[in-house]
Amino acid sequence: MKQFIIALTLAALSLTARAAEESYGNLATRYYGSASADNALLFTTGELLRFDGCMLMSTDGAVDVEGTLDGTNWTTAPISMQDLGATTVDPVIVTAADRMYFVPGKYRFLRVRQNGVTASAASLLCWKQ
Repeated sequence: MKQFIIALTLAALSLTARAAEESYGNLATRYYGSASADNALLFTTGELLRFDGCMLMSTDGAVDVEGTLDGTNWTTAPISMQDLGATTVDPVIVTAADRMYFVPGKYRFLRVRQNGVTASAASLLCWKQ
């Protein structure tokens, strides 16, 4: 029974990719990660309610972002973001490599997933004004 519980715990832990995290005091935190399979989870952020805004940069491949307000129920479609490298302000739900995106709204947690078969890497910087 003990071995079953350990195996079950390890399996559950592998389902959530916790973000690597860099803290800049109380002002900002950067989350980052990478993946190499379509729809794979790059990272899930820590608690974001204390922050006022977030910027996302995908440095390789394409990613999309999902959010939750309560920590349990996640969006079933990616969140629309503003592409700060575009000539229009049309919202996008999938990033292009080496572009910067503003993630509008206030969420409890965000998670970033790879979109497509090209390996991806991304970082998310959240700040407090």
